[in-house]
Amino acid sequence: CAFSWDGGDWCIFGEDDIRTALSFLAAKNIPCVVHNLGFEYSAIKCRFPDIILNFHSDTMRLTQMADNGGVGAEAGLGLQACAKRWLPASFHDHKEPFYKYLRDEHGIAKRKEGSNLHLLPREMLETYNILDTRVTLELYNTLTKVLRRTEQEVAMDSLLYKNVAMLIADARIKGVKVDTNYLKSSVKQFNDRLNYIENEFNNMFNPAIKEIEKENTSTFLAKYKTDRGRENGLKQIKEDPSLVAFNLSSKLHKKRLFVDKLGHTPIFMSPKGDPSFKKEVLPQWGDGGKLLMNKGTTFLSKTQCESLIERAEDDGRWHIDLMAAGTTTGRFKGAGGLNVQAMARKEPLLMAGIVADEGYVFVSVDLSAGEPTVTTELSKDLYYKAAVFDMVGKAPYYDNNGVLMIDDIYIMAASVSPFAKNEIRGLFESLDFANLWLTAPDKIKKHPAVKRNLHKILVLGIGYGMGAGKMVESAFKAGEKIGLHAARKFIKEYWNLFFGVKALSNRLAAEHEERGYLINIFGYHLYPSSGHKAFNYVIQSMVSSIINILVYKYFTICTKAQFVTVIHDEIIFQVPKNDEMGCKSLFDKAVDSLNEDLGWAVKIRCGWKAGKNFYEAK
Repeated sequence: CAFSWDGGDWCIFGEDDIRTALSFLAAKNIPCVVHNLGFEYSAIKCRFPDIILNFHSDTMRLTQMADNGGVGAEAGLGLQACAKRWLPASFHDHKEPFYKYLRDEHGIAKRKEGSNLHLLPREMLETYNILDTRVTLELYNTLTKVLRRTEQEVAMDSLLYKNVAMLIADARIKGVKVDTNYLKSSVKQFNDRLNYIENEFNNMFNPAIKEIEKENTSTFLAKYKTDRGRENGLKQIKEDPSLVAFNLSSKLHKKRLFVDKLGHTPIFMSPKGDPSFKKEVLPQWGDGGKLLMNKGTTFLSKTQCESLIERAEDDGRWHIDLMAAGTTTGRFKGAGGLNVQAMARKEPLLMAGIVADEGYVFVSVDLSAGEPTVTTELSKDLYYKAAVFDMVGKAPYYDNNGVLMIDDIYIMAASVSPFAKNEIRGLFESLDFANLWLTAPDKIKKHPAVKRNLHKILVLGIGYGMGAGKMVESAFKAGEKIGLHAARKFIKEYWNLFFGVKALSNRLAAEHEERGYLINIFGYHLYPSSGHKAFNYVIQSMVSSIINILVYKYFTICTKAQFVTVIHDEIIFQVPKNDEMGCKSLFDKAVDSLNEDLGWAVKIRCGWKAGKNFYEAK
């Protein structure tokens, strides 16, 4: 809230007056309601680092819990969009008169008004801030009543959200160190790799590409009606060969190459009915498709590398931006242009350029089998529990139902799958399977008969609510060809095996249909777009809540640890190199405390990986 302009004695005109007002709020410990806590906290911390306010609620988070960002034209979590969905018309468009003034009087571009409010006359700025305050407070009152009617307890979520939003802001202000010299060298290597891929592609398909370029030349010259005109056309081509050259980025050129010249029959089509060149289905074009996939991942890594260099220009640090509110399941959302959630984590040329501060190491803590752990607890499915917990460290065996009892959810599912059932049984009978699993499990996991990679794709796809068609596409991306009928059969066998998980999924779908929303056990509201997504929404939201609790517990007791970011189910922070084990001991205590609070039959487990850069700490 813009409490600094709330009329009367609060009418403020300068930085010293703002400090006086904020100091009063801090001294009296007055609860403050804000919209976008991360922004408000950051602004105050940067300008007045000695002032600590009692942030009570964030109306952005409350709106997210009430409608998950809304739908249609007024979707989003900005203050005006939230007000339009929840408040009477008198509270709508309160910013527009001021934005219009900035556009008309100062030529400010649309959507740039918010960063140019200082150009408003003092009286207009005061009015603007008072209205912002009133809209925020009215939104808070309205949403609090709405959520209370759904019998939702928001105190727990508000506490966890407030803590993590401030940790994110502190980490963004501090930033992480970037080795720009290393990254500049990486960019050169990425460019070399891209040139190599393009040369490989051109050499592989040289005759067909030459034919296309010859046709392009004929088409280009055909627009000229005289010999002189065609001579000029040839001169243009000589000066700029790209006018007729084969363009690897052109969908039309790729169609002409793969379909018209090479005779490939496309398996996957675009919504418009054209052959698809989405990254998910590039393997349908054979070796050429594999080169295109390599080109795409290399180009992405190069682009992220260049963006990282640019963002570290001012102070040699990357100020990672995250939104604690924004996703439908409550997970953190990447922001700030370079999305940390979508970084190429397996690319050392990129990730090794993000380095720990002097005397510190990065630590990556991942929630080991986070989603399976939550699924096990909620479903009480015995087969699922065996795969995730009970069979750990035990020799695999087949039970009376023909299910391979093994501590690997993907291989257990594969043991009843139409794609690997007979092959795995044969492997079990022909090898010292049980002993090999206990002594050298990778030999089983990587055995071609097991098809673990395929079944990992299929099992995760079911968890994400994928249908058979989407599974076929996802498998194809990984180089696995399966039919639609077989995919449907696998889904049926999977649910027959894990019928307790299926019962949970059905129960959540029915609850969603009856109420229109779901609430996880930590009090977070969910609005799946359809019933078949309810299971995935609940599981992901609970993992997100568990991470927030763990972050709250750990950084409360370990003051030496410096929070950096969260990537999916992975918490990244810095700890002093000479006290890593002491910090790990405190983390273990936080995990123990979390498990004690949960009281689940299955325990939350976490990894711990340290390294001098982001690549090593993975």
